[in-house]
Amino acid sequence: MAAEVRSVIRRCVECAKRKSPTKTRKAPLQQRAVGAPMERVALDIVGPLPETAKRNKYILVVGDYLSKWMEAYPLADQTAEAVAETFVKEFVCRFSVPEVLLSDQGSNFESQVFTEMCHILGIDKARTCPYNPKSDGLIERFNRTLVNMVPMMIEPERRQRDWDEKLPLATFAYRATPQESTGESPNMLMLGREVRLPIDLTTEATTDEKEPEGVVETDYANELRRRLRAAHERARICLLQSARRQKTCYDRRTTSPKLEPGNFVWLHNPAKKKGLSPKLQCRWEGPYLIMRRLLDVVYRIQRRKKGKMKVVHCDRLKPYAGELIKVWTIDAPTGDSSSPEAVRPACGGSGVSEQHATSPISNEGGELETPVSPETPNLHVEEGA
Repeated sequence: MAAEVRSVIRRCVECAKRKSPTKTRKAPLQQRAVGAPMERVALDIVGPLPETAKRNKYILVVGDYLSKWMEAYPLADQTAEAVAETFVKEFVCRFSVPEVLLSDQGSNFESQVFTEMCHILGIDKARTCPYNPKSDGLIERFNRTLVNMVPMMIEPERRQRDWDEKLPLATFAYRATPQESTGESPNMLMLGREVRLPIDLTTEATTDEKEPEGVVETDYANELRRRLRAAHERARICLLQSARRQKTCYDRRTTSPKLEPGNFVWLHNPAKKKGLSPKLQCRWEGPYLIMRRLLDVVYRIQRRKKGKMKVVHCDRLKPYAGELIKVWTIDAPTGDSSSPEAVRPACGGSGVSEQHATSPISNEGGELETPVSPETPNLHVEEGA
């Protein structure tokens, strides 16, 4: 009797829409290494914040994944035109064009204006999965640092209306601080030298190490190249060591979901709906059919025939174990593809029955809900975890 009760509850659709798994899904860490400055750059928007005297309400944060060089630009609005113009004039014109530009799926970053900007500059645009901020751990972690630094600098009598004036000071201090993951400061990795700080005026100036006797001193350009090569090599070694340590710590409590194309799943949707109480809202929607596994932790799913496809992270999925489902993508045994086949999820997880497990799955009739390119969490998750 108890087993039958558990089986009925497990197949209950209303229960599955509301209840989350006892153990939260946590896929193993996916890493992507970088080897040079400006190889991979990420950006994000912080705000809205209190409007300042200069009418600024947002912050455009841009960061380089190798050097950890961070920039924060105040914005009056977060339209695609304003973001693209600030990024080109303030960042690209000073530091060159990045190879890969990573962002979330905000409407300003997915707009036609931003897409054309990346095409003109030859930038490979990448996107994070929806509701998966750890895919862009570097920027998300710096956002928290920036929000902690700025309040300690603003003047209380100005009632938070001067935060945009403190951004250059906060980023200046951040770039002068050595990073744990690289062992170097962003200034050294990007500029090839440490900048002079106010405290340096009160202490004895440091001198570079002298060249061995009998060696002719090189000019400044060659010396700068040597410093940069040495700094980048040290940073790459430290990054690899940090990556191993981060993955070991992150994967201690991970779960590897066995989801395959043809399985049925529920999709977790944390979005709030207007007019509905979040406490009484069902967070799981579906069931969806897994159309394809794009990466180890990224799947393309579809809810109905000719419906829009979605690219999601596996942490937002849970197996479906409900009643029979009419599958539109699996051909019937008689060869008549027009008649849908009713399939019951297999035991131990949702999916097609064993006899249809190898049937071809059609991708026709669906488009991505948003122009998504699957991105996995980067190796710098320590910055964002």
